[in-house]
Amino acid sequence: MHIANLDIEPSSEWVTATPAAADILPFYITEIGHFYALNQYSTEREGNDSHMLLYTLSGEGVMEADGSRLTLQRGYAVVVDCMKHHLYRTKSEKWDFIWLHIKGAGVSGIAEAVNYKGVSAVRIQDRAAFEAELEQLLHDAKRPDLKTLSGISLGIHKLFDIILQSELSDDSNRNIKLHIPEIEQTIRFIHENYAEPIGIEDMVERVHLSKFYFIRIFKQYTGATPYNYLVNHRINQSKVLLRTTDLSISEIALKTGFADTSSFIAQFKRQTNRKPTAYRKDFL
Repeated sequence: MHIANLDIEPSSEWVTATPAAADILPFYITEIGHFYALNQYSTEREGNDSHMLLYTLSGEGVMEADGSRLTLQRGYAVVVDCMKHHLYRTKSEKWDFIWLHIKGAGVSGIAEAVNYKGVSAVRIQDRAAFEAELEQLLHDAKRPDLKTLSGISLGIHKLFDIILQSELSDDSNRNIKLHIPEIEQTIRFIHENYAEPIGIEDMVERVHLSKFYFIRIFKQYTGATPYNYLVNHRINQSKVLLRTTDLSISEIALKTGFADTSSFIAQFKRQTNRKPTAYRKDFL
């Protein structure tokens, strides 16, 4: 579904692209535009196999996505999965914004990282760099050569990086900043004790914070819950042992803190989509 009322000024830009070598790049643009939207502009969409990044240059828009209603003000960016229903429209008399539809192997993962708290409008810290990158992408999207496509992929990655950095430094994350020492202490505790039968209770008792509050700020800071961070670290250590020793699978499970061999194999396969024995064979 795609319903649009394109109430935009004639000076607006809209570029469509079908890059021939796009499938070898982590990010590429299928459409990009700079719209000078008037007060009747609106778009409602779902079922589009792409992600959209939208950034407001002036005026205000409003978006409904993921069960939230967002005000898109000057200097704010939002990333949405266009397979899911969303609607956005002009809120002020005029709304000046740049938008781009992005596809590629790396998009879903990095979009999930950006929206780790759900779809939200992010206040961009370095507006000058962000806007310059957007303008460059708008220019480069008109060129189909491979060198330019590679630069576009890198430019999109820069945009996502600025968004993530802005989220982590925003005033709304002051609680994370306040508790970075406790989070770093927990990370060190995991690295030093992953081989032992430790759990979330062992971590919480060392930082003297409520369990659910700590889990929330730890995930916002690292991208993973304390438990998932612990499991990921154990899996990473097991990979080293699989590649550099002739220890049995059960011995490696024990040395990396798993309760038993079956749980180790299950977690390893869940993380890597392969069994430990298959992983080891690749390095023999």
